[in-house]
Amino acid sequence: MSAQPIDPDFAKLAKAAANDPNFQSAAKEVMGGNGSKLMEDVLKFLPLGIASMVARITLAQKKVSWGFVLGQCAAAGIGSVLVGLAITDFIHSENLRYACVGLAGYSSPELFNLAHRMIVAKGEEKLAQAEKKKPKTKKNK
Repeated sequence: MSAQPIDPDFAKLAKAAANDPNFQSAAKEVMGGNGSKLMEDVLKFLPLGIASMVARITLAQKKVSWGFVLGQCAAAGIGSVLVGLAITDFIHSENLRYACVGLAGYSSPELFNLAHRMIVAKGEEKLAQAEKKKPKTKKNK
């Protein structure tokens, strides 16, 4: 496998990130094995998401398989951790943060479906733009 040249814009971004004092302190903390704050947050948010999904499945009152329950709980746990980590700097009230994490776990199937549809739509948009820019040759007419 040959080495790919580095995109100049990416190189500028990487250099700016490396010079950012916040990034340097976070990198030192993680590389030094002191990722306890991250793990503490994960261990707070994961059970909230799983509990909210269990509540949702229980309230649905329809028969589902254990595999479905485990899959939905895993998705709720992952979704609630991602939302919890994303909103930590924006929502400073601990109770409100827990409420948002619980709601994210409850609605995780819809959140993941929305994210998937947005990614697919963006990809199709980029493909359509690339097709428009493609020069027309005799074969393409």
